[in-house]
Amino acid sequence: MNCKDFKRGSKLFKAWTKSTTEGTKNARRCPKCKVFIQRLEGCDQMSCPRCRTQFCYLCGERIVHSRILGGHWSIYSVLGCRYIYKQNQPVQRKIIRGLLMSIVLTSLPILAVMFLAVSPAYGVYYLHKYIRRH
Repeated sequence: MNCKDFKRGSKLFKAWTKSTTEGTKNARRCPKCKVFIQRLEGCDQMSCPRCRTQFCYLCGERIVHSRILGGHWSIYSVLGCRYIYKQNQPVQRKIIRGLLMSIVLTSLPILAVMFLAVSPAYGVYYLHKYIRRH
């Protein structure tokens, strides 16, 4: 194959990957190793066969989960996919998700203080219960 044919084939391939079929892109790049991956059927959570990176086929981002902030498939999480919640209204989506994240982050110290206040009382109760049994 000469250089001209190779470049033409590469351009056709890139044009095909950028085009859409049935509302989704024909292929996505892995966010880590950049290899093209095509989804024929199934869910939007993809695993790259080369580097095993988990990513979303809708947005092309890595899937990140946090117990506090939520996950990629949560509509109200800051880490959530932009195509799941208010896809056509990015400003509203960012404001709502940011507001909810700030509520979670400001409530964490309050919950920590409550836990620290309750844990000694539970310890005394457990010790008293243990002494009564023995």
